Amino acid sequence: MTATIMEGSEKGFSIYRVTATDCDYDPQNRNLTYSINGTDKEYLSIKKEVHGDMQDGIVKLMKPISVINKEIYKVNVTVTDGKNSNQTLLTVTVKDVNDHDPIFTQKKYNFNVSENDNDGKRRFNVSLGKVIANDKDKHSSIVYRIVTSDVENLFDVTQDGVIHLIGVVDHDSCSSHQFSFSVVAEDGGSPKRMNFTEVVVTIIDKNDNYPKFKAVSYAGSIKENSRNGTPVFINPPINAIDMDSGDFGTEGIVYSFGEFVPGLPFTIDPKSGKITVNNSAKLDWETKKKYKLTVVVKDNRGKNGFRSTNTSVEITVEDINDNSPYFVDPGSYTFSIPEDAEYGTSVGNVTARDKDLNPTLTYSIEAGANGYFRMPTKTSGNYIVGKKLDREKKSSYTLNVTVSDQKYLVSTQVVIKLTDVNDNPPKFKDSIVNITVVEESYNYNDPYPRLIYTLNATDQDEGDNKDIYYTSDSNIPRSFNLSSDGRLYLNNKLDRDILNGDSYSLRVYAVEKGGSPDKTSATVTIQVLVEDINDNSPIFYNQDGKKINNFTASVLEVSPVNSIIFVPESRDIDKGPNGTKGITFALHCPVSAGRDLLDINTKSGMVYIKSQISLNVLLQNANKSSLIVNGSNHAVIIQYNVTASDNGPQPLSTNLTLYLTVENINDNAPVFQYHFYNFSIPENATDNTLVSMIKAEVFNETFYHLVYSMIDHSDVSANFSVNLDGSIHTKGNLDRETKDHSTFVAKVVDGRIPERTAYTVVSVTLEDINDNSPEFNESEYKIDIIENNNPTSPLTVFASDKDIGENARIFYSLTGTGSERFILNATTGTLIVNGTLDREIAQFYHLQITANDNGSPRQSSIANVTVHVLDVNDNSPKFNQSQYTANVFENQHDIEIIANVSAEDLDFGLNGEVVYMIELEEHSPFQIDSRNGTVFCINPLDFENKSVYNVTIIAVDLGSPPLNATTNLIVQVIDKPENKPAFNQSLYEVAARTTDRNGCHLLTLQAGEIVRYNITDGNQEKRFKLDSDTGVITIHRMLGFGHSEYLLAVEAMDTSSNLTATTKILVHVVDFNTQRNNSSVPPVVRTLTENLNGTTKVVDLSTIAHGDGLEYSIESITPNKSGISSYFYINGTILYCNHPLDREQTDHIVLVIQSKEKPITPMNRVKRSSLQNTDTITLELEVLDVNDNPPCFRTDLKQPPCFSSSSEDSLVFGVPISARPGDFIGVIEASDPDSSSAGQVRYNITDGDASTFYINPKSGQIWLRRTVYQDRRDNYTLTVSASDQDKNEDTARITVLVVPSSGSMILTVPGMTDQIETEKQEWIQKLGKLTGYKFGFEGSTPHREGNQIDLCRTDVLFHCIDPKTNSLVPTNFVKKFITNHSKEITAIFCQYLNASSQCQGCGDVTFKQIPPNHLTKMSIAEIALIVIGAVLLVEMAVLIAMLLATPSSKKEEIEKQETGDADMRELQSMQTSSFSRATGNGVINPMFVKQGEDQTPQLSSTPDCCALKEHHNRTDTG
Repeated sequence: MTATIMEGSEKGFSIYRVTATDCDYDPQNRNLTYSINGTDKEYLSIKKEVHGDMQDGIVKLMKPISVINKEIYKVNVTVTDGKNSNQTLLTVTVKDVNDHDPIFTQKKYNFNVSENDNDGKRRFNVSLGKVIANDKDKHSSIVYRIVTSDVENLFDVTQDGVIHLIGVVDHDSCSSHQFSFSVVAEDGGSPKRMNFTEVVVTIIDKNDNYPKFKAVSYAGSIKENSRNGTPVFINPPINAIDMDSGDFGTEGIVYSFGEFVPGLPFTIDPKSGKITVNNSAKLDWETKKKYKLTVVVKDNRGKNGFRSTNTSVEITVEDINDNSPYFVDPGSYTFSIPEDAEYGTSVGNVTARDKDLNPTLTYSIEAGANGYFRMPTKTSGNYIVGKKLDREKKSSYTLNVTVSDQKYLVSTQVVIKLTDVNDNPPKFKDSIVNITVVEESYNYNDPYPRLIYTLNATDQDEGDNKDIYYTSDSNIPRSFNLSSDGRLYLNNKLDRDILNGDSYSLRVYAVEKGGSPDKTSATVTIQVLVEDINDNSPIFYNQDGKKINNFTASVLEVSPVNSIIFVPESRDIDKGPNGTKGITFALHCPVSAGRDLLDINTKSGMVYIKSQISLNVLLQNANKSSLIVNGSNHAVIIQYNVTASDNGPQPLSTNLTLYLTVENINDNAPVFQYHFYNFSIPENATDNTLVSMIKAEVFNETFYHLVYSMIDHSDVSANFSVNLDGSIHTKGNLDRETKDHSTFVAKVVDGRIPERTAYTVVSVTLEDINDNSPEFNESEYKIDIIENNNPTSPLTVFASDKDIGENARIFYSLTGTGSERFILNATTGTLIVNGTLDREIAQFYHLQITANDNGSPRQSSIANVTVHVLDVNDNSPKFNQSQYTANVFENQHDIEIIANVSAEDLDFGLNGEVVYMIELEEHSPFQIDSRNGTVFCINPLDFENKSVYNVTIIAVDLGSPPLNATTNLIVQVIDKPENKPAFNQSLYEVAARTTDRNGCHLLTLQAGEIVRYNITDGNQEKRFKLDSDTGVITIHRMLGFGHSEYLLAVEAMDTSSNLTATTKILVHVVDFNTQRNNSSVPPVVRTLTENLNGTTKVVDLSTIAHGDGLEYSIESITPNKSGISSYFYINGTILYCNHPLDREQTDHIVLVIQSKEKPITPMNRVKRSSLQNTDTITLELEVLDVNDNPPCFRTDLKQPPCFSSSSEDSLVFGVPISARPGDFIGVIEASDPDSSSAGQVRYNITDGDASTFYINPKSGQIWLRRTVYQDRRDNYTLTVSASDQDKNEDTARITVLVVPSSGSMILTVPGMTDQIETEKQEWIQKLGKLTGYKFGFEGSTPHREGNQIDLCRTDVLFHCIDPKTNSLVPTNFVKKFITNHSKEITAIFCQYLNASSQCQGCGDVTFKQIPPNHLTKMSIAEIALIVIGAVLLVEMAVLIAMLLATPSSKKEEIEKQETGDADMRELQSMQTSSFSRATGNGVINPMFVKQGEDQTPQLSSTPDCCALKEHHNRTDTG
């Protein structure tokens, strides 16, 4: 029997049916049984099947059979009925089928081949090896082919399985240095069967690549003097790669310096490329600031056959403060300045240098200035005049000037010489000079003109300023000649006798050359006293003043002895003893008979009867004595000679012939009772006052009439007269001080014939009365006295009195407040200090010195003395508390004001101005505002670390030398209960679905009572939201497909103790695998830091996409600007960024990425033609910030990029001239585009008038340190820096204009004051836009009309600045603009009045100039009324009206008026000051110019200036 079966048939397959018959009848005997045996019985089995009477044996396959083993299987089939059997052979032929795949001998074939990309002759069709596949099927023929399409151009396989290299391969272009591809072995059966194997071709590297540095060049830095071994900071670090492998590649790279640099202080690590210092001594910034090096990188460890590449490395040596500053050319610091240089005048500049980089040099005058010179700023070596100079007191100053770089201090000497200005007039030693010249003198050896005197005036000035020439009045007598050098010459002989007096008075001027007599001259009066010589003889005169040489007198015989016969009038025009005063008389009678009759008074010349005269005797002797006898009346005439002689050295004399007629005794001549009368009368006797009487008698006679008269004497008759009755009376007004006595001759006649005459001498002395007050030589005395100084004689006053005696004896007395501080010598008038003066007790003493004479009643005069006590820095500041305390809670993170200290200094000016500082310890958490003593805590304190701080605060005045005081601030740190939060679990697990929407609640956390919660990690895609207060976690964005879980890290912080606790939350996404469809993936959020160089991995897309084996491509990038679309690419599943990003340009980038699924082949190979299942991924890229930008000041005229500090870019503010310390000036704002610097910008004044202004380092608010009116300046300049936490900074130039009172204006606007204040920033900005000016707000008060206050209108005090010219806008232009735009301006303020406002009416705005007294303070009563009125406007209206009607006190009105007047006088003085026209760095304040001038500013149609940002309201409008 035979049968055929197909190979591969399965077990149980029926192969053959065997049929056997049994002829027995009995069924039991024909019950057949089949069996199989033989060699192949294991493959076959037989089973009986009964079909009716048929009993067949079915042969079945026991297990699969294959032709591989054999093609024919044989078995013996036996059938038996239990007794008889039969057997037959069954031959089964297996027919082959193609049921085996070819089988490769290896699962993976590895071949090696050298790269051939750089071969000079490329090798193609290089046999790499052979792949072998076997097929168990018979008669199969196998063919081979490569099925990986991306290597079909590189490799080929022959029909016999030999692999050939047919293209160019590069070891370095493939990261694995291998090519892996699949080879298929296919048989020739039907159907054909195939199998795959993997062939891996390893590309053997050759040194065909040069090392490459990751950067084109490198830059680094190192601090000078760094120790050996210190690495140079290079970013990015020096790094090179080599695409080759092994020693040919990066592993074999070695670094070295290129060319040899002598003295190079660096070495390079050959393996890492790190550059370090190896010669610290030569690393000196001052010697060399940069090193430009060549770094060579070699592969193959630098052995033979290496390849190398060079790069440049520039190393900047950073400076450290290792050099002390030095003065430039210190030997030349000698300066000159006029002695009249005003305060603030620049004297000179010392310049210091420091070899270090950008040194902060601080200059100071340590000694020698004595306050006369000072440095306005510490940052420059400029020094200015500090107070009034006087070369005549001190001509030069030697200053010890120091400069410090905060570490080293050096000094130099500066010599300042005061050059003379013509500020001292010439001075004569005496105001009157007396010289004597003898008249008529002539010396042949000293001819005329003859020098008689040399003038000598002095001038304290020097040089040409002290050159003097002399001149005189035009009426100088011709006898004198004055030369310009002060020599006084006599031109001719003088004759004193022709003078009207005996002297010449010459007025001579000493004049500075170039000056004029009325300004720069001194005057002296030269009294030339002509000394008399005896060159004139006495001369006799009659009563008519005519010269006589004889005189006739008559006398009665037996006239009484001593009766006056004759009184001669004799004068000698010479002076002194040579003149009239020296005349003596002698009497001579040539007739012997008459020699004993008369005698003469030798002094007065009075001739009187010496002895009794007897006419009879004379007649008897007439013949003997040659007497002349007159026979008609029996008279005898006797001749006498009266001789008048002067008393000169050689006396001269003149004779007068006196004819005496002796008459008969028949009558008697009158006789005066006294031959000499002495009278006295007070000088204040009125006209025609009786002085006294003179009386004469005639003895034994009757019929006579005596008549009295005065012998005429012109200078006496003007004051006295002798009446006929002998009474003497005054004439006119008498003045003893003009002439104190008069002497004259009186006569009497008897009226008979012949008339008889008698003479007498009358002398009237004027009695002094106290009719003159003392006179001071100056009406007011002023003196400066330095406090604490005790000058021996600071002042001497002098008074004179024209009276005499006790009436002229002067006593001085002192009165006035504070007079007890002085001692006045009552006799000499010398005023000295009683001890020392203290300016802090009194700065001025207003004294009165009274000069009293000793007359009765006493006369007096008063002179005012003003003593100005000059301040010296003799008082240290004094704190108002000996110790301050403050309590600060620990862990306070905000800057906090913890205390205010205050110190006062009783001194004046800079000596009394106080600044504050803290004696800082390292890392001190405290700072102090130097202007007002506010102490800040700037860092959190920790009670457990330190519970008490003892802060030493120093108050220093600005005097020279400065004095200081210290106090302690005890800061007690208050412990906060440190409540540590705690979670119930360290891990929470919750479930969520991808379909859960935003706001879906997941979990509520609880870690404490006062706790804030924060997700610290795991929420980069921001899919979850945690309420920081309640701890509730919700879905914020729908959960992403393909994410099975999210792990969040959560932190809880106790707000009272700042202690924290953490926990984890695991969110299970329960349906992340069931939602796979063709819908888009929800947005994914990732972050990327800006400024990253090179290629940066952004994200592995396989971690966020749905499924495996996807291809990705970028569909779009938003925004598509600045070439961003070219920055990103995908390699495999990785998204890369190959360009630095700039967060300030773009902080958010959205990439839409398409993913496509690949079908899988039986061998897990992708059929590239069958891509399907497209999805979209939205990737939101948040660009993280780094601090790569400095802060930038912003103005309304210029936005960032930051502007320079030039004057064109300066910011301008205004400060009212009446502003007080602590007033707000303005705010300057700098923005930092970096988010990391938000709130971290700090402000500082780096240059300019830092002593006048203060800036809040955190807010940028600028405040006034001190008043500005005393500086007489119209502007100030500041340089302000804004820096972030990494010290990146920008600077701005600020000009602060001084706003005079004439520059401030009042705008009356509708609205209550508090409303106007609340909306201040808004309406200031609107006004700025409308006007085009910067609107400077100074303050606001309720509007007043007379004594009434209108609470629904507000007076706004303001000024305007033109931002285009950086100058104040004249008020007339502001007024014009406001008038023309009143409706628009009114509308701005009316918007703040609403239905709820107490003020419903909206009146128009009005403008007015600020009145002079507007700056005065309101009284306390007025302020109180305003407050009451604001609160009770409606309910208390009647009461307010009554109160407001109450006038302020008279005292208050006077004080206000005086204050206003004083302010106006001061401001007007400033306007006329030369300082008001001075410029300050190109900025001129036009408000100091006359307002009437036409200064029309250009109004901008598109205003580019907005209002000054002010955060402070000065409540004091003054």
